[in-house]
Amino acid sequence: LWVADNRAQTIVEYVAGQLAASGSPAPTVVLSAKDRSLVRPVALAFDRVGNLWVANSGSQAVASFTPAQLAATGSPAPHVVLFLASGSLGVPVGLAFDRDENLWVIGVGGILEEFGKADLVATGAPAPSIQLALTGYTLFSGIAFSPVPPGVPLN
Repeated sequence: LWVADNRAQTIVEYVAGQLAASGSPAPTVVLSAKDRSLVRPVALAFDRVGNLWVANSGSQAVASFTPAQLAATGSPAPHVVLFLASGSLGVPVGLAFDRDENLWVIGVGGILEEFGKADLVATGAPAPSIQLALTGYTLFSGIAFSPVPPGVPLN
C-alpha cells in the first residue's frame, strides 16, 4: 500500500503484513522530495510495469518513479515529469490508467485529460489526446475506472 502525505510532502509504503491487523505501523519505504519532485502530492496510480505516478497539486505536474526507485527510502529524482500545458488542468488531483495504458488526469476545476502511452516516456508538456470539461460539480478530487481495465493494477 502506497500513501501520499500532502502535508509532509512524502510518499510512503506499507507492506501486506503491516495491514493484517490494527495498529500504528511504521512505513517500510519513505520517499521525500528532491528539488520539487513531490509538492503537495494528492493522487497515486501505478502503470502496468510498476511505475508509480504522482499528481502534485503544488507544482501542477505529474511525476513518475520506477520500481527500482521505490525499493528504498530516499529522495529520488522522478523518472518522468509531465508538466501541464497552459490552459490545461491547473491543479491535478486524480489519476487513473485505462486498458490501453493511457493516463487520465483530472484537475480540481473539472478538466479531465488523457495522455497517450507514448507521451509517458519522457519529461515534457505533451498535449492531451482528449480534454473534457466536466461541469455541474464544484470540487473534483479523484477518478477511477469501473470495471478495472484488464492487466492494470488497481488504481
